[in-house]
Amino acid sequence: MIDKPTYSELESRIKDVTRFFGGTLPIEHALVWDGYIGALSEWGLISVKEHERLVHLLGKIPAAPMLHIALGSEGAHELMEREGLEDIPFRRKSPARVQKAGNRR
Repeated sequence: MIDKPTYSELESRIKDVTRFFGGTLPIEHALVWDGYIGALSEWGLISVKEHERLVHLLGKIPAAPMLHIALGSEGAHELMEREGLEDIPFRRKSPARVQKAGNRR
């Protein structure tokens, strides 16, 4: 069985990836880390305080993805409106662009 991750291990891994990208995590990486850290917190593997400290290392990321998971869409929308949080729209590739990109060799 794998040992429970420690705060210092997670902090070190996030800092290593951040350094690799020149000091700023790309949004895609930050969102994946946010989900991973959120799951660790939900499962009781890290404390709420550790979660807050680790999320702070990710830089500015939209709150909406994790809020939708934790609170459901209606709860997330209500909280975002009440707290003045913004969601950032993600561009979705059109089906034609996805197909064209998939045919490249």
